[in-house]
Amino acid sequence: MTSETSEIALLRTKIAELTAREAQLRQELEQLERQRGGVLEGREDFLRAVLETSMDGFWVIDATGAFREVNEAYCAMLGYNRDELLRMNIAALDAEETPAKIATRIKEMSANASELFETRHRRKDGSIFPMEVSTTWLDEDGGRLVCFCHDLTDRHEVEKALQQSEGRLSHILDNAVWQIWAFDGRYFTYLNRAYYDFTGLRVDNQHKIEAWTSFIHPEDYRAAMQQWNQAWEAEEEFDSCFRMKNKFGEYRDFWCRAVPIFQTDGGLSHYQGFNIDITERNQAKAQQEKLQEQLAHAQKMESAGRLAGGIAHDFNNMLGVILGYSELLLAQIGDNQQIRPALQGIQEAAERSAELTRQLLAFARKQAVVPRKLEVNRTLEGMLKMLQRLTGEDIDLAWIPGEGLGQIKIDPSQLDQIMVNLCANAREAITDTGRISIETGSAVLDHRACEEFADALPGEYVTLAVSDTGCGIHPDALPHLFEPFYTTKEHGQGTGLGLSTVYGIVKQNNGFLHVESVSGEGTTLKIYLPRYSEENQERAETAKGEAVATGTETILLVEDEAMILEMTTMMLQGQGYRILPAATPGEAIRLAEAHGSEIGLLIADLVMPEMNGRDLAEKLMTFNPRLKRLFMSGYTASVIARHGVLEEGIHFIQKPFSRSAIAAKIREVLDQAPA
Repeated sequence: MTSETSEIALLRTKIAELTAREAQLRQELEQLERQRGGVLEGREDFLRAVLETSMDGFWVIDATGAFREVNEAYCAMLGYNRDELLRMNIAALDAEETPAKIATRIKEMSANASELFETRHRRKDGSIFPMEVSTTWLDEDGGRLVCFCHDLTDRHEVEKALQQSEGRLSHILDNAVWQIWAFDGRYFTYLNRAYYDFTGLRVDNQHKIEAWTSFIHPEDYRAAMQQWNQAWEAEEEFDSCFRMKNKFGEYRDFWCRAVPIFQTDGGLSHYQGFNIDITERNQAKAQQEKLQEQLAHAQKMESAGRLAGGIAHDFNNMLGVILGYSELLLAQIGDNQQIRPALQGIQEAAERSAELTRQLLAFARKQAVVPRKLEVNRTLEGMLKMLQRLTGEDIDLAWIPGEGLGQIKIDPSQLDQIMVNLCANAREAITDTGRISIETGSAVLDHRACEEFADALPGEYVTLAVSDTGCGIHPDALPHLFEPFYTTKEHGQGTGLGLSTVYGIVKQNNGFLHVESVSGEGTTLKIYLPRYSEENQERAETAKGEAVATGTETILLVEDEAMILEMTTMMLQGQGYRILPAATPGEAIRLAEAHGSEIGLLIADLVMPEMNGRDLAEKLMTFNPRLKRLFMSGYTASVIARHGVLEEGIHFIQKPFSRSAIAAKIREVLDQAPA
């Protein structure tokens, strides 16, 4: 075999191998193509399944805006089916722009890899809804535009509802009467209208902490800031009360409360708080406390009055016996100088004690009185000389009468007691020389004005003020000024009943008192007495003589205290009267039945165990309708009408009484013409 033949054989072998390798490679290539086709087909199915099950809309358009692909979610959004949309252009659905603008927008999009924007599409039924669209080009040459969209209807509705809610909240906050604020540590991030209206600050979102602290009262500043700093450092609630100045420069009381607001990571974000004006509440609380104090004081004075009245009643009975027997003995012993001075001493001591009991009764408002209509100025002018003698020549007594006062209704002796006690107290407050002023006037008080005075009632008043330039009254003594036996004088210098007597008289006559005093400068005590409506003026009673009146009439004397009954019987028998003594109402009735019309006068104690004096008198008048009556008591009891004022036609004498006083009263009653 030649070498040429060998080469040809070798070449043929190589060709056969290459042919076999080609067939193998072709087979492998076909297998790879089949595998690749399966993968692509699977991925396409996967992507299609994802797009079809997506809740967001998906579509593909070409450069002209024609739809090339859509998913079911987009079809559901618009109300079209897939075939309908694939025959349409995006310009037919967009409710925001014209077809020309849409074409321009598609061309502009080709310059960007992707874009996100909001627009609105029109549904098949014509309704329009908002959507958010994300776009990107699928082909590098800008042939297909892929779009994803999300329906914003729910989000817009939520945002609208949130805006409405925020609007309502803002309206509520701006119309709230409370001051509402938020502070982040550097600035007040929110202040409502009430805060601006109160402080007068200019509306600004960058108010520093001085927007609060600069309005706090200087006396409250330190405590308020200390509380605030402690709360901020501890990240705890802030709770404080202080005064704040308004835009007019007036201070008001506020309660401030704030709570910390934290971030999601737990760090402090800011404080939210409110300021509530509690000025009226504090004033009401102070007024309530004042009224409580007044009530407690009134109750204390009332209790003291009841105690004083009870003591005076029992004491008067004993004093009546002492005075009566001392007078009887003095009348019997003549000029016996060994016994007479002792008896006179007993009598004087009893009379001074009786004066004390009269003051106690005046304080207790149980003093028997006969009110008369008086012109205050005329009555006081008649007292000025006496008052000047009382105060002394080294005291300047000034009389300042008011005009057009009208009248008051009061027992003249009570007005005397008031003036004597007030002027005596004023004189004792002045160390050497000084001035006492007596001033009258008038006042009309409404409900608001009455809040300033204890026990005051609305109405018209005549005022009587006594002022002095003395040492004044210490503030600690003012609450006790009208208490019985309370005195700032040294031991033995006073009884402490002067002002308590004035208090009782004024209250008995439906008035009230007001005291103003400055230590070292003087005191003014002002009395308000109700103005009497009638204009007619009653004349004062003619002064009675001091001679002991006598008579021969028969008197039925009823007294349950044996010593007083015995003493009064002896006293009246000594004046010539025929006395029928009775220790009980039952005994008095039996005597009245036995003596009938012989009895010209009944003298009876008001308060007795079996029957009171007035009921006894009514019982006896069934036997003797013309029977005259005279009642006596250590206090006024049932014949005294409201506040101790005697009823018309009732004759009364206060225990203890002197021989001349009872004699004069008996003659007054007996000599009175029958009714």
